[in-house]
Amino acid sequence: MIVVITLPHSLPREDEALALIAAQEGVTIHLRRHNGIEALADTVRRVCGNDPGMLMRFSVHHNAQTAFHHRMGGTHRRFAERNEPCHGRLSLSCHSTDEAATALYEGKADYIFLSPVFDSISKPGYASAFDLDRLRAFLRSLPTGMRQKVVALGGVTGENITICREAGFGGAAMIGSAWVVRDGEIDPESTLDNIIKMRDKWQQTETR
Repeated sequence: MIVVITLPHSLPREDEALALIAAQEGVTIHLRRHNGIEALADTVRRVCGNDPGMLMRFSVHHNAQTAFHHRMGGTHRRFAERNEPCHGRLSLSCHSTDEAATALYEGKADYIFLSPVFDSISKPGYASAFDLDRLRAFLRSLPTGMRQKVVALGGVTGENITICREAGFGGAAMIGSAWVVRDGEIDPESTLDNIIKMRDKWQQTETR
C-alpha cells in the first residue's frame, strides 16, 4: 500500500492536489494538520463530492469525531493512544520494533507506521532510528499477515522505496518526497506524478 500524508500547514492549491490523489486506486491519504483539521476535512468532502468510495481512502490523525462526521475511512493514532476511540480502520504510529510487535500482536490496528526508517525529509534533523539489516530480520520474523501491515515512514523516496519493499514492508508512506511546492504553492500535477511513480514502482517490486 502507498500512503500520502498531508503537509503540516495549508498551502494554495492543496484542494486541487487532494482531488487528483483521491481519484487514484491504491493510494491512501492521511489528513494530518497541527491546526485546522476540520477545515481540511471540509475541503476533502468538497473536492470528493461526498463520494463514499473516495472518502474511504482518507484517514484522520488523532480525531475520531472528525473522521466519523466527515465519513472518512479511518483514524490514525499514536501508539500510546491505541486504546482510544476510533472511527473506521485504525492505524498507529510506532517508533521501535517493540512498539510495532506489541501493536501487531494485540491485533487492534489495521496497519502501523514504523518510523523513521530513513532520515526524514519533512522533519530536518529527524534521523533514521533503525539498522536496515536488523529491521529486515524483524520484518521477516513476523507472520506474513502481520508483516503486510507494517508501513515504512520517514525519508521514503522514489530512490529507496524498492529497498522498503524488498526488506519486507507491506507499504510505504511519504510526506516530503510526495508534495511538490513551488513559489509557496503546491503543484498538483507534479505531486500526482510523484505519487503515481512511487505507487507503480512499489507495485512492480511487489510482483517480482
